[in-house]
Amino acid sequence: RTIISSMRRIPQIALVLLLFLVGTAQAQDRSAALRTFYHTLPDLPVTELQKAADCEERLLAGLAALELHRRTQSADYATDAARAFSAALKADRNDPWAHFGLGLTLTRARKTMAIVRASGAADGEAALVAKRSFEKAIQLDPSFDEVTDAYIELRDVKEIR
Repeated sequence: RTIISSMRRIPQIALVLLLFLVGTAQAQDRSAALRTFYHTLPDLPVTELQKAADCEERLLAGLAALELHRRTQSADYATDAARAFSAALKADRNDPWAHFGLGLTLTRARKTMAIVRASGAADGEAALVAKRSFEKAIQLDPSFDEVTDAYIELRDVKEIR
């Protein structure tokens, strides 16, 4: 599929952000667009989130799937998010948003072993992989403020299974 055909399936706000992502060559602008998308997720209707979770842009799909998991506690959405972020990391090991998304998925879906396996983490190592993912995101982008909240969320997790 082309990017244009993928964009037809994405909600309007995500479409605007995706156009911005595709049209920019600067990492800082891309990060700003992803940040905006991330912060609008709680306000998007479920139907729009589902469309975004099915788009071909891995980071947008992963963030949308993670928000759907947060709302529904569906392990399927968490697995989809982990797969999207893992695929994004395979494409670019230095993408701070992919590291952040994987870490957040491992933190939030702590009771779902499929998430751990989809991320490539060994049993019992999900918290460690999440912590390393957050550290890598900060190393790659020191201005990544969302990671601070994610660290707090991870710290509050007693046990990840």
